[in-house]
Amino acid sequence: MDIFAFIEKLQKKPEPTRRKILLVTVISTMIIIISVWLTAARLDFQNKEIKNTVEPFDFIKEDIRDFYGIFKNFIK
Repeated sequence: MDIFAFIEKLQKKPEPTRRKILLVTVISTMIIIISVWLTAARLDFQNKEIKNTVEPFDFIKEDIRDFYGIFKNFIK
């Protein structure tokens, strides 16, 4: 069946029927997307070990401390 013929056939149906078709299509699609997403997330968590992560600003703090130490030694 041609996609355009299918769309025309849907357009000819009464509005309540089209709304039901839309609702079923959206719910089905969301169930599939959420299932794939949860499966991928579960597999990702099973395969990764919990690692100690470095906070984004830890590098900056460390650089500031180093700079302060160098500056302090320079002034002495």
